[in-house]
Amino acid sequence: MSKGVLSYSLFRAPHPIYWRSDATEDRASAYARYLPVLVRAHHAIWPGYELRLHHDDAVRSHPYFEVLVRLQERGLLRLVPCGQATALTLAMLWRMKPIFEEGADLVLTCDLDALPLLRLRRALESFAASGRAAMIVHGCESHNGVMGGGFGVRAGRFRDLTGCGSFAGFVGRGGPWDAYAADEEFLRCTIWPLVEREGVIYRQGGAPLNLRCGDVRPHPGPVPVEGLLPAVEERGDWYAPYIGSAGYDVAQAFEFYQGLPLPVMTEIRQCEGESLDLRAVMRL
Repeated sequence: MSKGVLSYSLFRAPHPIYWRSDATEDRASAYARYLPVLVRAHHAIWPGYELRLHHDDAVRSHPYFEVLVRLQERGLLRLVPCGQATALTLAMLWRMKPIFEEGADLVLTCDLDALPLLRLRRALESFAASGRAAMIVHGCESHNGVMGGGFGVRAGRFRDLTGCGSFAGFVGRGGPWDAYAADEEFLRCTIWPLVEREGVIYRQGGAPLNLRCGDVRPHPGPVPVEGLLPAVEERGDWYAPYIGSAGYDVAQAFEFYQGLPLPVMTEIRQCEGESLDLRAVMRL
């Protein structure tokens, strides 16, 4: 049984809000460049936690998707097909689906373009020990609301507090979902007030909060995390400036994680095969 679920969404946005600024590429192609690093960093920083990727039909045509299927066959991640992404921020909320599964405990939503960091692992460990029902992690000074990524819950208690027993019932309380940041506004204005009395926010100062919370804490200090390689303890925060940073040095992060003496890195490389041009996938 996994310690918890780290939940992601990958899809082609139905509108070009999240396309590249030159409008030449869609979200699925632009975000998939982070997948080779993600699968490696996850298993280095989050051993024992499930990596779950919710995706739409368009993702199946990406050259790395076949790798994801092989990784799933080896038990290294779980793919969840979600059909067509008909609304931008509804597809972003697919990350919340594991919360509504029976037996689910810790669930953490994450962004594909944000490198897994040891600081976030320590925050989740602190949250797990706190007895709280919901967690928000603010990674930088500009974060002050509910972020789509870095939102963690104890699934059963979250369902009790919100009164939502299913994903359909959950998203049925919000919408429309085709506006930028509609998912974050829904979480901040509709969902957070239901859980705030049992919520905790980890932040490092910065902009005033635009939501209420009686338990606001600094990021946990650099305490050791059981089961990690010394190199990961030392460098697990090196390759991105803060938790939730949109983008990072893909080449340096890939080189570090691929070079770790972990059997899973060999498994991942075997799943990728020799014919796949990883540099092209990662745009290096």
